Amino acid sequence: MGLKSTWQDNQQVRRAVMGAIAGSIAGITAASLDGGLFYRYGVAVFIGIVVFVALKLLLE
Repeated sequence: MGLKSTWQDNQQVRRAVMGAIAGSIAGITAASLDGGLFYRYGVAVFIGIVVFVALKLLLE
């Protein structure tokens, strides 16, 4: 059972990988922003959701 078959067969693995990618992009974006804590948190959540949905639409 290789990585390709695991990726194709297991929905949970795909969601986990997409969540990890979206979270890392959101975290890097939040760390690079100036402003208050709530502003950075809000932007990071928004970007994380947008990236996750984009990846979901592209990969399924």
